[in-house]
Amino acid sequence: MEYDDEQIQLAHYIFLAHLPPDEVLVKISNNSCTRKSLWSLSPRSFVDAEVITAMACHLTLEELWTNSKDGKGVCYLPAELQELVISCGITPKMALDLYQSKFLSRTSMVNKVCVLMRDNAH
Repeated sequence: MEYDDEQIQLAHYIFLAHLPPDEVLVKISNNSCTRKSLWSLSPRSFVDAEVITAMACHLTLEELWTNSKDGKGVCYLPAELQELVISCGITPKMALDLYQSKFLSRTSMVNKVCVLMRDNAH
């Protein structure tokens, strides 16, 4: 795999150890990722919940506002709601209702729920 100069510079900026680990590098809607959480994208590391939530938010926004037809689309649950479904036994429907009331407009209709999984949580 070959990388261009911009990709190399971005990786260098994210993974430099002497830069502040709590600096926010990604902000999507109400979610953000710090440099420390992005370090979890290193090989042989478990992906941090902040990264999973930011990706879920990005995928949901892209799906609902770009790819959806008739206002219906796919909702990707953020990490904290995934953990509720997995560990506390609430139903995916309950998690979706909570997510929809907190993050989505009343006119958004979700016809499918996807859960991004954390390897170390299972």
